[in-house]
Amino acid sequence: MEFTFGIITIGNNSDRVFNIIKSIKDQNILNFQIVIVGGYPPVDTSIDWIEFNESIKPKWITKKKNIITQYAKYENIVFMHDYIRLMPNWYIGMEKFGNNWDICMTQILNVTGERFRDWVIWADKDYIADPSYNGRSGVYSNITKRILPSYTYNKIENMYISGAYFIVKKKFMEENPLDESLIWGQGEDVEWYKRIMLLSSGFKYVMNPNSKVKLMKYKNSEAELI
Repeated sequence: MEFTFGIITIGNNSDRVFNIIKSIKDQNILNFQIVIVGGYPPVDTSIDWIEFNESIKPKWITKKKNIITQYAKYENIVFMHDYIRLMPNWYIGMEKFGNNWDICMTQILNVTGERFRDWVIWADKDYIADPSYNGRSGVYSNITKRILPSYTYNKIENMYISGAYFIVKKKFMEENPLDESLIWGQGEDVEWYKRIMLLSSGFKYVMNPNSKVKLMKYKNSEAELI
C-alpha cells in the first residue's frame, strides 16, 4: 500500500511536526510521500512543503487539506493535524486490514491513552446522540453529544468523521473536496460528512482497529464511551 501523509500546521509546533515525520518514516513504508502545508520549510528536502499565507483567512484548514489532495502522489491520503503521530506498526496494521474502502479510520488514542474521537456515533436514535438527525437525509440540528461505540458498529449513516485525522482515497477527495468557505471551528468536518452521505453512489467507510495513532497534546474527547 502507498500513502501520502498530509500534515497541516501554522508553524508554531515544529517539534511536534518533526515527531510526526519520524513516526511516519519509522514505519518503513516502501512508497510514501509527506506533504506539509503551512509553517516553515523542513530541513528534510524529501518532504513536499507548500507555503501558506495565514493572513488571507486565519484557520483556513479546508483550503490546506484541498491543497494536500491536489499535491498527493498516491491513492491513499492520510490527513493529519500537527498534534497526531503514528504509533508503531501502523503500516503493518494497514496492510493486514487491506485497501478495499473509500474512507478508513483507525484507533485514535489521547495523549493519556484513552480513546479519542475515532469511531464516532452522532445520530443513532438508539443512543440519542442527536435524535433530530435523519441519517442519509443529511438533516442535523444542534449536537447534544458524541458517542464512541464498539469498533464493530457499522451504521455509517449515523456517524461523522472528525477532521483531525482520517484516511481517504485521493479520487474520493477530488470528487468531494472540503468546503473552503468554512474554517476551523465552523463544523467543516460535519458539513463534509453530511454532504457525502447524500451521494447516490454511496461510499465505503470502515474501521481498522489494527492500526493506531496518538495525540501529542491532551484534548477533551467530548464523547461518551459505550
